Amino acid sequence: MASNGRYPKTQSRTRHRSLGWTVLAPDPGVPVPPLPSPPSGRGSWSPETIAWWQGLWRAPQAQMWDPSGFTLEPAARLHEAIVRGAPSKGLEAELRQHYDRHGLSPKSLLQLRWTIGEPEDQEQAPRAPRPRKDARRRRLLRAVDDRQP
Repeated sequence: MASNGRYPKTQSRTRHRSLGWTVLAPDPGVPVPPLPSPPSGRGSWSPETIAWWQGLWRAPQAQMWDPSGFTLEPAARLHEAIVRGAPSKGLEAELRQHYDRHGLSPKSLLQLRWTIGEPEDQEQAPRAPRPRKDARRRRLLRAVDDRQP
């Protein structure tokens, strides 16, 4: 969060659009890693967790994650516990924190400075880089002769 207590501006609302924002492709095309071994005492993952895992890796944010799925293993175990009916006093809050760490909520997209591009943006050629701020200042400066009365 910004120091003034507000969320950072979205890319369309900031003057310096090229600074710090990552545009994510709407279709990540990331291979789905296998689920880790099921929690101890369980024979296999529930169908709900398997479907959740597959859907998770189709999200645009998946292109920014570790391709092995290692960082999402705890989230899978939490999801499985919730599906199996474990007392969920703090499980949903913990799962929400994993979602925030991986950019799966609007709030975390702003904090991570990620934005999801449009499908037509993927087809466009990359833009030419904008001139640096220093170059623009130099162009505006001109020499002044101090000796003139």
